[in-house]
Amino acid sequence: MRSIAEHRRRIEALGITARSRSVDLTAAIGAVLGEAVRTSGPLPAFDVAAVDGFAVRQGDLGVDAELSVPGTCVAGPIATAISVSPGQAVQIMTGAPVPPGADTVVPVEDTSGFVDNFATARVRIRTSPKRGANIRARASDIGAHEILLHAGTTLSHNHIGALSALGLTRVQIRSCLRVAVVPTGNELVRPGEPLLPGQIHESNAPMIVADLARCGAEVRREDVVGDDVESLRATPGRCADWADLIVTTGGVSAGTEDVVRSALDDGHAEFVSVAMKPGKPQGAGRFDGVPIISLPGNPVAAFVSYELFVRPFVRGALGCDTVDRPTSEVVLDSPTIAGRPGMMQFRLGRRLGSRVVVSGSASSGSISSMASSDCLIAVGEGGATRGSAATVWMTGVG
Repeated sequence: MRSIAEHRRRIEALGITARSRSVDLTAAIGAVLGEAVRTSGPLPAFDVAAVDGFAVRQGDLGVDAELSVPGTCVAGPIATAISVSPGQAVQIMTGAPVPPGADTVVPVEDTSGFVDNFATARVRIRTSPKRGANIRARASDIGAHEILLHAGTTLSHNHIGALSALGLTRVQIRSCLRVAVVPTGNELVRPGEPLLPGQIHESNAPMIVADLARCGAEVRREDVVGDDVESLRATPGRCADWADLIVTTGGVSAGTEDVVRSALDDGHAEFVSVAMKPGKPQGAGRFDGVPIISLPGNPVAAFVSYELFVRPFVRGALGCDTVDRPTSEVVLDSPTIAGRPGMMQFRLGRRLGSRVVVSGSASSGSISSMASSDCLIAVGEGGATRGSAATVWMTGVG
């Protein structure tokens, strides 16, 4: 029997790796930045007026100083160079470059008597702010060649705005981890298709594909593969031409119809029993050089196994800051969960403030338990009683 930690180390040793690629900024939201982004020049690139008002020399200010106004500066391309000489004040708009000679901007509300008769323009300054007031100085935000965003940053819309401010249109991301998801089983039918007697709708692939996509992976969902050894060897072979990781569900136990094990247990993958419930049978290895992880097929077992053995390593390959779900210590508000010697149990639960209740039954095929849960309750071999402390993994978060 292999421990959970040992099996996680086995999967870590597979070396799941995401490739870097360049994408348009508009397509980068939610992706993980593949390399640090540095500024080419300082921001702001020049001294900028932070308010509408008058650019002046602070030494010219006093009580009701009256200054001549030789011109106006507005935001945008500079058509005519203008400077501030002693005794002058240049009218300036928010966002405009501060003209040479000026070291302070006086807000327009602190002035009066501005007269422009096209011959002599003058303004009265009623206050005397400190030198540098109302100016966003060159490089005051960030200097040249400094890191604006670090590699591993998950890009949000605010990051897209910041990158655009550097003049960038493309960015290098690490979210090109291609994952092929292969559901298996004669009894499975894609959702939306009619069922024949003895068939059920396949739910593992949509569940796994949805979360992998949210993590930032590029995912391809294969058609359901029946319980046929040759088909099960051909499908991973086809996926290996495209994928960086292959995930299969179903057919990993020791039964005569567990053909994933039969198809891959010939040097491609190793199948073991892990000391956990649900999800005891697990497989991992390489197919044509591509890492392959084989999960059990019952929905709850597939869900728990994905959380422990797939999701953390995908997020790690994508360079995410955190790979495991957030955990919380809460109080169990459900009947006693009996322990199993040498086994870790995971029960679906629902967090209610500082308490947690078990969702539905312990069956690894319980769909109602899946529907009503937002966390996993980790139960050690000693079990758990009502009112005892419990550790929960918040699967509905992150």
